Amino acid sequence: MLMLIVILVCCDRALSCCLDPVPPTPSNLQLLLRNQTSIAIGWDSPDFDIPVKFNIYYGITPSTNYKTSVTAPGKMFKANGLKAGTEYKFQLSASSADGESQLGDPLFIRTLTDQKTE
Repeated sequence: MLMLIVILVCCDRALSCCLDPVPPTPSNLQLLLRNQTSIAIGWDSPDFDIPVKFNIYYGITPSTNYKTSVTAPGKMFKANGLKAGTEYKFQLSASSADGESQLGDPLFIRTLTDQKTE
């Protein structure tokens, strides 16, 4: 009699890593710094055992056309070359070799109109 034994190797924390290898959506997207022409944002990385990259989607509101930034390896991104006094919408996802998470909640930030930095 021939027996076939299959061993499924999963993430340390949860079987969900095996069932859905796409990383969870990053959380706590927040403003770190802004001035007339740039906005810096930060976020909390999802709890996931597989290395992830972060995809930042942003654009002038209310347009639905996003500018996709370069994928960020860390937990911070700075958008430069923005228009003064303009509102931008930022959204974030995480991706691995297995796919991309859903977009997180949007964050709306207006660049400053004067030369101070917040």
